[in-house]
Parts: sequence; C-alpha cells; structure tokens
Amino acid sequence: MRDRIAEELLKVAKELAAFPRIKWERSSFIPTQARGAESIEKAKLPRGVDMEVYTYEQGGKLYGVAFQGKAAKPIWHYRFRNEKQRDEQIKKSVENRQRILEDKERRKKERQEYRHGYEVGDILYSSWGYDQTNVDFYEVVGATEKAIAVRPVDQKVARSSAGADYVVARPGKYSGPKMTKRVSPGGSIKIESYARAYPWDGKPKYQTAMGWGH
Repeated sequence: MRDRIAEELLKVAKELAAFPRIKWERSSFIPTQARGAESIEKAKLPRGVDMEVYTYEQGGKLYGVAFQGKAAKPIWHYRFRNEKQRDEQIKKSVENRQRILEDKERRKKERQEYRHGYEVGDILYSSWGYDQTNVDFYEVVGATEKAIAVRPVDQKVARSSAGADYVVARPGKYSGPKMTKRVSPGGSIKIESYARAYPWDGKPKYQTAMGWGH
C-alpha cells in the first residue's frame, strides 16, 4: 500500500515538473485597464535605488505598485486615500531600500578589507545541535590572507556534571581531513549550514553528556 502511494506521488511530482514555469512580467501585476493608460506614471526615484514605482488612477481611486531588484512580483500594491499618503508610502519604501543597500555595501566592503589573524596551530570550536549540544574542535594547519586550512581534532572531557561534559581540544590529534574555509569578519568560519566555528579561548566548552541527548 505504502509503495503504491509513493509511486503515485512520484508520478504526480514528475508531471508537475514537466509543466513550463510561468515567467511573470511586472506589467502582469498592473490591472489591464491601467496598462498603457495616460494615468499611469513611473515615479522619479533617487539614483542608485534599484526600485521601480508606478502610480495610476482607476475608478477615481489612487493606486501605486512598487518593485525592487530584479523581482517581477511587487513588494506592495496599494490603494491610497490621497496623494500625500501615496507619496509617504513611496518615500518610506525608498528610504528602507536605501538603508538595505547601504548596509549590503558596507558588509561587502568589510569582507573585502578583512584580514584574519590566525596562525598555524590556533584552535577553533563549533557548538551546535538541536535538543542536545555538541562541540567540535578544529586546528589551523595553513593560512592565507582571507582563508585558513583546518583539520578536526579529538577532544577530551575536562570535567563533568549531571548531563554535562566540559571538553577541551587535543591539538595534533587529528580526526578528519583538511578543509579550506574562508574567514568571515569576526573570525568565524562556516563548517556546515547549521554550524560555524569560532576562535577557542582555551576554556572547557559545555556539551551534552553521552546518554543524555537524542
């Protein structure tokens, strides 16, 4: 029974995947009556803001629709009581987008200019897990300006209490292959989608004791 249901679901999934994907155009989100009408206007926005805002009138009501980036779907499409309310909405959206773009540019510049201070022999640790905490240690075995090569190392329990182990790294006791990782501002590296490693301060790190987690 389960196998038959699974086969049917797989069949449906393949059929859906075969349908051509709809490519939306921005004009699709503007009512047909308003497209190309004299009442529709493209709002003037500050240079450098990757937005498009269109305003139009339909049935005696004022409308506005805003797009940003390369997205075809609007970030908003509202009816307004008056011109002032519409102008305020446009201004607010533009200011929010400017802040986002400025922050994005700032973080990009930080990444470009950042230089880590890691040296061979330094240790990083990663604390991760759901319903239980796991700790992994990594030793730096190579370094360039923006990246480091690390290898996972064994750990040992420094002390324990009910349900908790406090572990430290065992430098040189490698437990896995070398990995090359780009260092983010602040000194962290991405190990997996769910885990990042940070500089270890040499102090024991808490993890769930064996037999106490899932």
